[in-house]
Amino acid sequence: KILRLLCTVARLLPQRMTFYTTLVGLLNASNYNFGGEFVEAMIRQLKECMKANLYNEAVYLVRFLSDLVNCHVIAAPSMVAMFENFVNVTQEEDVPQVRCDWYVYAFLSSLPWVGKELY
Repeated sequence: KILRLLCTVARLLPQRMTFYTTLVGLLNASNYNFGGEFVEAMIRQLKECMKANLYNEAVYLVRFLSDLVNCHVIAAPSMVAMFENFVNVTQEEDVPQVRCDWYVYAFLSSLPWVGKELY
């Protein structure tokens, strides 16, 4: 139940993101399995938001995932791999410009949350 609640607040309360990422980091420190389950649930929710055309909420989820790197819930190389996938979308052929723009926007808007860890 906590897992579902945290996924919901990550999507709907972006202004409280750092509080909730810290909480997830603390829960992960006490129960290592929680972090993996939470990240899987967040990725599922990200896919669902994109299918439902909830792109602003999807951006909030990408930022939340980025901030989880600071809490050592997600490894920095894993986040870099996700960012590379986002950028690779722009190199696909016959893709609408709006799609490319959204992926670049999601990537660039989440960099400030994880930039120091990637440096």
